[in-house]
Amino acid sequence: MAGVAGEVTPFDLVETSDRWVLPIGDESVMACCIDYAITLRFGNEVSVRIEQPFVYRTGDGVEHLIVPEANPVRLAPALAVTRLVVRQGFAFKDGHLELHFADGSLVCVPATEDLEPWELVGPEGLRVVSVPGGDLAIWRSQMS
Repeated sequence: MAGVAGEVTPFDLVETSDRWVLPIGDESVMACCIDYAITLRFGNEVSVRIEQPFVYRTGDGVEHLIVPEANPVRLAPALAVTRLVVRQGFAFKDGHLELHFADGSLVCVPATEDLEPWELVGPEGLRVVSVPGGDLAIWRSQMS
């Protein structure tokens, strides 16, 4: 249920000049699911689905190119984010996504020209999608 007019809910997005701050700060990754994409599920019922190649950088600075539709065995480095806490998550207005973890690791998903590389869904009608061409589409419940 959406909050009362003027009330901030835990699923509100905060806008800055070049990005939206996502409602996953200080949330743990409770599950990392693999099919032809990688879906990160957080403890607050928010999930991020990544369908295009992205970079996972470990806390030690080692970078791994993760290609979700590749052989699942090659996706193993990305499983390291399971049970980690996200310090901050950003959806940049140019369509790319950054998830900064407490251990110093990072997930960075670039925008693409012809596909939707990632999306975030959550309670209260929240949905953020990186759309083709480097932009964001955002849906949220309307406050009454």
